[in-house]
Amino acid sequence: VAQAHGGIHGGGQPRRAAAFYGWKFFAAGGAAGSLLLWNSKYRVREEGTALALTQVPTELMGQGLEFAYPLVPPPDFHHPFESFSWSWRAFYVVRRCVKLFFVFAPFAAASSLLPVLSGRPDFMKWYLHLMVRTLEDAGASFQKLGQWLSMRPDLFDQSVIQALSSLRDDGPRHSFAYTRQLLEEGFGCPL
Repeated sequence: VAQAHGGIHGGGQPRRAAAFYGWKFFAAGGAAGSLLLWNSKYRVREEGTALALTQVPTELMGQGLEFAYPLVPPPDFHHPFESFSWSWRAFYVVRRCVKLFFVFAPFAAASSLLPVLSGRPDFMKWYLHLMVRTLEDAGASFQKLGQWLSMRPDLFDQSVIQALSSLRDDGPRHSFAYTRQLLEEGFGCPL
């Protein structure tokens, strides 16, 4: 794509093309993440195993999962989600999908305008703010995706990196009282 617009570092056009195809990276990443999540849930449910990583020596980092070993969940462990009826679980999944659709719809619509309006600084500022806000509203997993993408200057323009880096530095915060309340509700006992 970048070569068709004058090369990786030439002419300014590759950055525009990268911005145009940026939303496709998000969509492909979401699909791949969903597939990996489904695959890992299937392996745990059907085979009763998952993978856990041991401490990897620094000189061998990045060489794959050869240091993984099987992790077997306790036999009496049942995820709370599994205790609900199938209708409640289906309702929850559909509700989450609908929420994500409405969270990402404005960003997808704005992404379709990039080829026309990407040269306008005011639009790009609004678009980058919308991208960060969308990832924040979508939940913690999407915030982590944005944090990871903010550390990839080889994939995105510097303005995208700078906008996404706010997810690392200025993430949404809440009070410790709220954290305490959630922990006490989750564990059923006071802290």
